[in-house]
Amino acid sequence: MNYLLIGNESYLIKKKMNEIIKEWAKDDLELSVVTYDASSSLFSISMLVEDASTIPFFTQNKILVVKNCTFLSTSGSLNEQDIKSLENYLNHPCETSVLIFVLENEKLDARKKIVKTIKKACREYKLDALQNDEFSSVLRNSLRQRNIYLDNDALNELETRLAGSLALMETELDKLMLVEKHLSKEDIELLVSRPLEDKAFDLVNAVLHGKMKQVFRIWKDLQVSKTDPILLNTLIGRQFHLIYQVKLLSKTGKSEQIMAQILGVHPYSVKLAHQNSRSISTKLLQQLIQDCAELDQKFKSGQIDRTLGFEHFLIHTAGRMNTCRL
Repeated sequence: MNYLLIGNESYLIKKKMNEIIKEWAKDDLELSVVTYDASSSLFSISMLVEDASTIPFFTQNKILVVKNCTFLSTSGSLNEQDIKSLENYLNHPCETSVLIFVLENEKLDARKKIVKTIKKACREYKLDALQNDEFSSVLRNSLRQRNIYLDNDALNELETRLAGSLALMETELDKLMLVEKHLSKEDIELLVSRPLEDKAFDLVNAVLHGKMKQVFRIWKDLQVSKTDPILLNTLIGRQFHLIYQVKLLSKTGKSEQIMAQILGVHPYSVKLAHQNSRSISTKLLQQLIQDCAELDQKFKSGQIDRTLGFEHFLIHTAGRMNTCRL
């Protein structure tokens, strides 16, 4: 049996992969599992096929995990010889080998012949991020299982800080179990840190609304945590690009859920981007994305000081928002 795991929720993909491995490897996990990274320059289909075709010596089954299978998406490809080799193997697989193809945060290119072959030869699992109401239900159940009690304000704050991430939820709830069982909103604010992406969104949100004081308060907080302006500029650029994509998709009448599936991001991120997309023009978003790209080049070429350059970018961008409203 071979498997195809796709989706944008890495936690669920990892969980399903571990379930499959445990089912086939029994107690011989270390000896049974071989992992390949299809995005590596050292990866080759011929090596994978040869390995899969070889009978295991010390275990009952051999499990080959192939991560980052971009050759199944629009961003990657295989040559004709590799395609033929993999298709031949999948049509006549070794009974003692289990192949697990993994593709995260990208869509399958259904036009490719190899994709059609793999979908036919493998048991497919699509593991996308949970919708907001689904995540809320999972979070509440997980809190009950751990005997952690929160009031409504604390629960809302925790859910906001987790931002729909199941992996982060598991980590943070395990940490909360070590403290008091009855937690307030203030406890959550103290114990559960916000992801850097969230802070970047707060900065983008403040910039787009021209709130200069809030912009610099957030920026100073990020400086205290020694956040690299290059990384922060990259995250902000991604936020602008997401807002731009959401704005275009919303004009076609697509729901936030559908947009999240198309873009391969969490529905919570789409919801926030959709809110901001209403107050800024497409043309200005294109300019902001270009500004971030140019700033990145200046940083990396040493043309400007990172801190001063980023502060100038924030001042300039936030300052013109009040005159560029729709």
